[in-house]
Amino acid sequence: MAVVTAAALAGVDVTALSNADVLHQIVQAARRGDIEHPWARIVTVGHSYGTVVTEIEAASDRDVDGIIGTGWVNMPGLLPSAELMTRHEPVDHLGEQPLPPGYLTMRPGGMAIFHQQDNVDPQVFAAEEQRRGTDTIGEVATPALVTLVQATNPIAVPALLVLGERDFLFCTPPEHQPCDATTVRQTQRMYFTPQAALSTYVQRNAGHSIAHELNSADGFDAMIGWLGDQGFDR
Repeated sequence: MAVVTAAALAGVDVTALSNADVLHQIVQAARRGDIEHPWARIVTVGHSYGTVVTEIEAASDRDVDGIIGTGWVNMPGLLPSAELMTRHEPVDHLGEQPLPPGYLTMRPGGMAIFHQQDNVDPQVFAAEEQRRGTDTIGEVATPALVTLVQATNPIAVPALLVLGERDFLFCTPPEHQPCDATTVRQTQRMYFTPQAALSTYVQRNAGHSIAHELNSADGFDAMIGWLGDQGFDR
């Protein structure tokens, strides 16, 4: 009975907080030298839910030297978030690997919501469709925790936020104003201390999946340039 109960709860136990704890363990392992050699400076980089995780870790554990968060700002719109959830369905396998209850994946065709359709290669979209990953009930229930964590303990290390100009979660009226770098910085300033020297970059005509858009190099260049400006490349 205990085994059945544990399996039934697996998809609930995997949350934004548990993911952040795993990231914290990885950061500490890198500091100690458990991963190749001791790392003196560490910048964590996340995308979308990955940014939720990196920001929770940076705000709570305060053991990184900088963060880059892409595809997320506080808070996503309720209407697009609801639309995103309707595109999910339960999944019990990832390839040949069985999954416990409580795991989800995107429905066929559901990934289209992440793209600006005139700015994505159809072959990239097709490949992404074939490699749909998973999330869990616990994860989809807890992204708002990052807002609470940052509001009570703002991030105090150098930070860069990168967003697609047409990201459906954060830049779509009526819940949001169209995105530009200045507006994003103003709306997010309260979640970062002055020491963070918050920087923002908005990738033009890009949807949520900025790394898969035709102009993805623009976002990558902005991140690499910021790392250099902060001295992280030395």
